[in-house]
Amino acid sequence: MIGKNDGCKAGLQAMATDLMLALGESEHIHRGVHNSGIVTEVKHFLEQQDSGNRWFVSCDNRLALGMFASLIREFNPEKLPWIRPAGSRVLAFRLRPLMPFEGVEGIIAAMCAGYRCVINITEENRKQAGLIARLVNAYLKDTEQLLSFTTGPLPRFDAIVNYGSPLSEAGIGYLSGYRLLDLSDPGYRTIALSGKETGPDLSRVADLVCSFFGRTSWNLRSILVPEGYHFDPLIEEMKKYRWQMYHAGYFNHYDYGKAALLTGGHEHIDTGHLLLTAKEFFRGRIAVLHYGFYKPDEINSPDFKLSGPDTDGRWRQNPFEGMLKKRLETLCKFLFQQIEGCE
Repeated sequence: MIGKNDGCKAGLQAMATDLMLALGESEHIHRGVHNSGIVTEVKHFLEQQDSGNRWFVSCDNRLALGMFASLIREFNPEKLPWIRPAGSRVLAFRLRPLMPFEGVEGIIAAMCAGYRCVINITEENRKQAGLIARLVNAYLKDTEQLLSFTTGPLPRFDAIVNYGSPLSEAGIGYLSGYRLLDLSDPGYRTIALSGKETGPDLSRVADLVCSFFGRTSWNLRSILVPEGYHFDPLIEEMKKYRWQMYHAGYFNHYDYGKAALLTGGHEHIDTGHLLLTAKEFFRGRIAVLHYGFYKPDEINSPDFKLSGPDTDGRWRQNPFEGMLKKRLETLCKFLFQQIEGCE
């Protein structure tokens, strides 16, 4: 059945507002009562150099937290299914995030629906988990008892959701007997470029390729271009991500990929930050962008088209936001299905 949770709605609005305040977006925030303790803690979290996960650097933490705040500000928990009594069904989450705060919106939605949520994390994500728990305690007081984290085996659960890195074959086999929603989406995304894109268009392509070190399931791993395509304008837009070369993990991937391309004698373009190659074998690797060619009559599309099953928000300032919203909608549908399945 459907239930209303005004407490969750008001709590999410307050959480979003204080997160935006911590991010320095005060010009968009109305005056009112704010949780100064949480604002200060979030600021400290964003300023620290070690967030626990070596891939989650400060600028990406800010970017991801801003996307999360925007998403929950628009989210209406009153449309969720409602479990009575609250906590009578257990939803497990396997959280292996490839970007900061990945999956948090889904966990909060499930809690607002009355699920008891048990989150399996790794040691490197303990700091992020601690911040999530404190946000829940501060803004969703009616649901705080529904959240727990573990680095060990999961207790009994009714259904499970996977966020972040894909499940192994063994993991899929183990969970085959449970209701599973896998939101890791390991498919590689591809776009077709015409060569007529503007600077802002190519800037968004650069964001889709390079944001979060190119590690998430939403990053572009491949592009299709017409024969004779000039890569220089796109490479120019990618220069804003050259700072990633100072990250040891990313540099190791770049260095290994470059050595493999040179040793194998494979044609490639070295931008000094990203390796572009038409060699299919390297598709999907960090620090590598695969490209292929097409003839104009082979693709019946506008000048810029996402050729994968993607987002309605590709022209947003941050192209990831539409994808986050779409994945949250998928999670909410799954929550409805679990209610229907136990009636």
